[in-house]
Amino acid sequence: MRLLIVIFVFIPALVFGQYCNSSGSSTSISGSELITQVLIGSNLTPYSISCTGYTDNTALNLNSYASGSTIQFLIYTNKCAGLTTGSFAKGCKIYMDWNNDGDFFDLNETVYTSTITYSWTHTFIANVVVPQNVQCTQVRTRIVYTRLGGAWVVPAAIGPCGSYNYGETEDYIIPIESCFSVDAGSDQVICENDTSTLNPQIIAGATYSWYPNIDISNTNIPNPIIYPNSTTTYILTVDSSGNVSNDSVTIYVYPNPIITTSQDQIICNGGTPTNISVTNIPGATYSWNPSTNLASPSSYQTSFNSSLINSTTYVITVGLGGCYSTDSVEIEVNPIPTVSLIASPNPACIGDDIILLANTSIPVIRYRFQSNTSNTWQNITTQNPGGWGTTNPVIFNNISTTTQFRVRVREDWGCNTSAWSPVITVPIINITTQPIIHN
Repeated sequence: MRLLIVIFVFIPALVFGQYCNSSGSSTSISGSELITQVLIGSNLTPYSISCTGYTDNTALNLNSYASGSTIQFLIYTNKCAGLTTGSFAKGCKIYMDWNNDGDFFDLNETVYTSTITYSWTHTFIANVVVPQNVQCTQVRTRIVYTRLGGAWVVPAAIGPCGSYNYGETEDYIIPIESCFSVDAGSDQVICENDTSTLNPQIIAGATYSWYPNIDISNTNIPNPIIYPNSTTTYILTVDSSGNVSNDSVTIYVYPNPIITTSQDQIICNGGTPTNISVTNIPGATYSWNPSTNLASPSSYQTSFNSSLINSTTYVITVGLGGCYSTDSVEIEVNPIPTVSLIASPNPACIGDDIILLANTSIPVIRYRFQSNTSNTWQNITTQNPGGWGTTNPVIFNNISTTTQFRVRVREDWGCNTSAWSPVITVPIINITTQPIIHN
């Protein structure tokens, strides 16, 4: 009787970041166990009957799987060559490096352990559930199929590393999806001094972080308010259950038009202002508000088509490229003046010259003095139309009888006229001379 001696050599040591070797060593002996094909989901590997001890299938393009989904493995086995006699215990184990740390020794990284089979052409069926916390990664997967014996007397003892006599190791890379990609939102165009809100894709339960912390209300919320004064790119980092994704959004800040208006004006009541204007910028739009009394409210410069009786502030809005600037021109309208009159002397003697002085509520340059001795008012100044003059005070010469006086004023031609002043009456003093008696 011949005694079959099986020698196992184990190499469990691992250089971190580089996967350990695993292979069957008896590739030239007839009747060695091998893996002919593997069906992973819907991906079937090429058929092989060669005894190689190790097959690197990491370059195969396999379907991806989502967290929580099930990956089904169908592992078809056979032998290399030679006799099919003999009954040998065989087992299979599958390892998956979920955390990508370069080994298969972490918790839950042994994903399948077969029962013992004695068949040369056995199909192992494994259904592996992808952990929920495994996302967006490439998982190194190792299948070890071997004849049991020595230290590996049961399938549970099969290790991921080392050299063994009969069997084969195959390595794969299986992509796990749910590689979520966050969308930071569309780029925006705003104007100087404007605010806006960032609108990224919302992922339930995720944490958000924005960078840089410049002109932003809160860097740790999904929808902060931003107010940059110059074009700024904000980088978004989203962490969802340890999976991190980044995106960016650029806020383009356009300058507001630089404008200068014409000077404010002070006009008399009923007067017409001179033209008002703002900087003429090619391609800009203009809007004066209010538009009443304006000949061209949509132009950078406009005249007035009527007079004003109330002070008005005209606001100009200039638009260029979607950005707007505002300024204003104030037209201050003086009130209609009021006037009172002083006559001196009062009373007077026959032949006196009466000095008439108009006191006004605001400065004026037009005066209309009148006198009345017989129920008919007469202009004292007669050299100008309507009795208007620019002299104040005026002199009423050689009074001869009791006389009434009044005056009205206006700031200038084209301005509204004041009401007449209260009438002043200057009586004549009659002096009776007593006769002289000579003794």
